[in-house]
Amino acid sequence: MERSKTASRRFAPQGRVNLQDLRYSASRTRTNFTRIRGGTKAGAQKGSGPKADFITFVSLACEIYQRQDHDLVAVRQYPPALETYQGKGHTSLVSHTRVGVGWDFEDDEATIPRPILLEEFAPQGALDSFWKNWSFVRLSFKANLEFCRDIAEGLRALHACGVVHGDLKPENILVFPRKDARDSFMVKLTDFGHSALMSDDPETLPAFTPWWCAPEATSATNMTFAELKSTDYYSYGLVILSIMLGRPFHLDIDDVEKRKQDGSILDKAVQLLESEDKNNYDSDLDVEAVASC
Repeated sequence: MERSKTASRRFAPQGRVNLQDLRYSASRTRTNFTRIRGGTKAGAQKGSGPKADFITFVSLACEIYQRQDHDLVAVRQYPPALETYQGKGHTSLVSHTRVGVGWDFEDDEATIPRPILLEEFAPQGALDSFWKNWSFVRLSFKANLEFCRDIAEGLRALHACGVVHGDLKPENILVFPRKDARDSFMVKLTDFGHSALMSDDPETLPAFTPWWCAPEATSATNMTFAELKSTDYYSYGLVILSIMLGRPFHLDIDDVEKRKQDGSILDKAVQLLESEDKNNYDSDLDVEAVASC
């Protein structure tokens, strides 16, 4: 199938696309996201040196395509009918399927292909669902601390890459079985649809969830990147509180906003923890340790 350079033509989702479109879509991906530097043949044989990631793989494939100037490459769209709906966020739908690499299109005419972003399936779902559906699993104080550590490490990695998550909350934290321990779990961050990039020089968060956001996120109009990172820390504190309670902290949203503004939310958080510890006879919650965070 050939395509005229001047005529506009609608392609079927399983049609063929011009390589120039693919070049337009992802030609600079390797430059923008991943740089493979150094490394010799000898070093590669020894198992040392840089290792390519998935983005590099896709980018290199696109570079190979670019050298075939007049060839056409068949691109088959991944069939959504094979997916199982799991939920949705502000900017995306969540589904479950077994697939390695999938392709979608940026345009309705199906002429600009792009790889589908796939994430590891979380058997236990998001943290808020985990609290509801896995309530029969009693997590120790140490296990909850591991959840907090996992999230902290995720935030540290993001901030080191110049990324602010921007919408940290239980719905955006996925629970997985921990591979190195039986009947234990770990958590990972997800949903970066509202993230802020230092390279974009943002002055506000693209979006936020009022219940979980820092007070300045709802009012400030000119924040530095360091201040944007601090909004992640604030949300992280509220997530820590909820992890220790084993549920979202139960405060009226108006009361939450009031306490955020007058600075009394920390005192209220400690009160909630003390009440939780007192009302559960087998509690191993270390209120003092959590309060010191």
